[in-house]
Amino acid sequence: MAEVDRQLRRDFRILPNPRLVLYVYPHLTVDGIPIPGYATWFHVFERGPVLKAVR
Repeated sequence: MAEVDRQLRRDFRILPNPRLVLYVYPHLTVDGIPIPGYATWFHVFERGPVLKAVR
């Protein structure tokens, strides 16, 4: 089983999934309620992309 795991990790490497940071500036709602600024982050891809090794 360990050999299969090594082969899978060698043949299908997981690529980096960078994070993007989004800053939302302070703003007012339609009713005039102030919303403070905040930052959030999310990954570029929903799932980690996989690279198939070519031999």
